[in-house]
Amino acid sequence: MSNTRGAVIGVVLLCVGLGVGYLLAPSGVPYAEYQELEAQLVFETDAYENTISGYEEDLEKAETKAQRDQDALEAKNVDYDFLMDENEILEESYIEDRLMVDEYNLLTNNMTLLQKKYDSLEVLYIEMGENYLRSIPYEWYWGWVFDMTSMETVTPRLERVYDWLRADRTDKIDYSENFDCNQYAASLTLNAKQEDWNMGIIAVWGNDSTLGEDYAHAFNFIITQEGLVYIEPQTDSVWWYTDYTRLTVNTTANINGDIIKIRKISIFVGDN
Repeated sequence: MSNTRGAVIGVVLLCVGLGVGYLLAPSGVPYAEYQELEAQLVFETDAYENTISGYEEDLEKAETKAQRDQDALEAKNVDYDFLMDENEILEESYIEDRLMVDEYNLLTNNMTLLQKKYDSLEVLYIEMGENYLRSIPYEWYWGWVFDMTSMETVTPRLERVYDWLRADRTDKIDYSENFDCNQYAASLTLNAKQEDWNMGIIAVWGNDSTLGEDYAHAFNFIITQEGLVYIEPQTDSVWWYTDYTRLTVNTTANINGDIIKIRKISIFVGDN
């Protein structure tokens, strides 16, 4: 009886031990190994969750950056469209500028041609004027030279007279039978009227003391701010006498290098 009882108790204890072991370690895995696996599972789960969390954060950042890039791209597209419009405007402006440049070049060429024609006409005009002056008869009436005297006249400085003579072309006219000292003097007087100067003509008769010959010559005179001066229109020589005094008859004077004993003087000058 006691043996049977003991055997029963042993079987019960064995069953209890086996049951507890299976409850604590499913699938027959030892308990210690199970705990290790369970701890590893927890670690892997945490790592997975952390990875998922980091992935979600990176994804959110990537989406934010993508949105910013999209906004920037749209802004650049707007700038690009604006620049394209500006470029189109500039191209149209360039075409207009090119047309204006072409038109300017055409006008410049036309102006150059017109200037050449003008220069040719000016030369022709001067030649015609000189030819006209050469054609004036020897005997003429000097009075008409002074009929056009300006209502107001200008008294120039002597320096201005020198400058004007350098530009005047009367001295460039060739001397001829029909264009002698009378015409030279008249031509210079007429040209002086363009400056509103009252330039006169003086004709002197006498005797050349050096050559012993009769002397008859016409030249010009003008009252400057410095005083009375005389001008040889054939050479543009200018001279004056002490204190700017005038020539008088019955005197001997140096007239542009010639020593002349003066017998007669005739003066032609405007009323002004």
